Amino acid sequence: MKFKGLKILYIVLIFALAFTAFNSCNDPVFYRISEEIPLVPPLIRGSPSNFALFEDPHGSTNYYTYVATGRNLFRFRENYWAEMTGNMALPNHITGVIQLAATDDYLYALCFRETSTAIIRELWRYDGTNWTQITGTIAPYTEMQTIFSANNRLFIGAHRNGTVPDPDNHNRPVLYHAILYVNNNNIELTNITEIRSLLRGAAFDGTNIFLCTGSNIFVRNSSGGGSNSDISGDISNFQGIIALPDDTVVAITLDGRLFEVDSTGIVSAPTGTGNAPWPITSFGDGRSATGALAIWQDDPDPNTPTTEYRLLVGRRDIRATTMSGHTFGYVELELSNTGGIAAGENSFETPDVHAFSNTIGAIIVNHLFQPPCGSRILASTQRRGVWSYRHRAGDSHRVWNAETNDPNTP
Repeated sequence: MKFKGLKILYIVLIFALAFTAFNSCNDPVFYRISEEIPLVPPLIRGSPSNFALFEDPHGSTNYYTYVATGRNLFRFRENYWAEMTGNMALPNHITGVIQLAATDDYLYALCFRETSTAIIRELWRYDGTNWTQITGTIAPYTEMQTIFSANNRLFIGAHRNGTVPDPDNHNRPVLYHAILYVNNNNIELTNITEIRSLLRGAAFDGTNIFLCTGSNIFVRNSSGGGSNSDISGDISNFQGIIALPDDTVVAITLDGRLFEVDSTGIVSAPTGTGNAPWPITSFGDGRSATGALAIWQDDPDPNTPTTEYRLLVGRRDIRATTMSGHTFGYVELELSNTGGIAAGENSFETPDVHAFSNTIGAIIVNHLFQPPCGSRILASTQRRGVWSYRHRAGDSHRVWNAETNDPNTP
């Protein structure tokens, strides 16, 4: 009798555990496990550079998307990646690529080479056939760190070769920065010097060029000249800047606040949101912007163009652990059908894409880009290579995964 009672108790316990396990599938952890997709090794590994779009100069109107990892350059067109070799490859003495940028006539690569005593930075450009080094008299701002293009001009962020005493802070050492630019075949200094932070982006609104540093935003005329007007006011900690499809220029701060700027300064309220006050949004909870900014037009088709735009913003969590499961990757902001900030939009949202938290949402994204002709999004990640959001063979919908060569899928 005692044995029979224990048997009944055992059966009840089994059913209770099964019921608990079934209901626990609603827990986010179990849900994320159920959403997992098999990850593939990336074609382009490591921590790649940003992406740059450069037109084929040999009589074609097609554009290639370029990216670098280490000293190796890759370019993408028509769903296929190819490594640049022969004359298309960088000179052999180059150790690695820091950043890429492009104008109408050149693809630029900010590179470095290592010697036994120093790391030397060099600027090279590719005309579609050969690479040429670009130099100039830029002392004392010889340490080039970043490059960006706007309105067919290339701008360079550099700092001094050594610190100087700061008379406003008890002569403590300070590292000053400057903004340089390429003038024909030479690197020259602009009149933006002795600033406290590095160039982090450039944008063009059809009339003016905006140069964004960590602590300031400067406005210049369309040719890149003019005064060094600082329009940032009391806002600082900028991470990047971008022109939206309607030529509205917005800048993102480290804590994820998005500001609209024009030639007079920070706009009091974002276009399209009525009297909504700044900022549009903030990440909060210890999360920060990586500086990755991109415009995504979903399923663009030249024959039946869509007007569905989104602004994508890279995000990371500064904490070692997190309970949300998707605090990296990126967030998005809906734009209007003209490409400006949509009316009523005042906060970023986590993308509604399949298995986001198990894929790109768990990875730090340094750069985002959408190549022309297609809905594919590319992401340059931290130590995880190049990823993409697109259809893949065998998938019923688009997913994020490491980028590979799969010519049969868009």
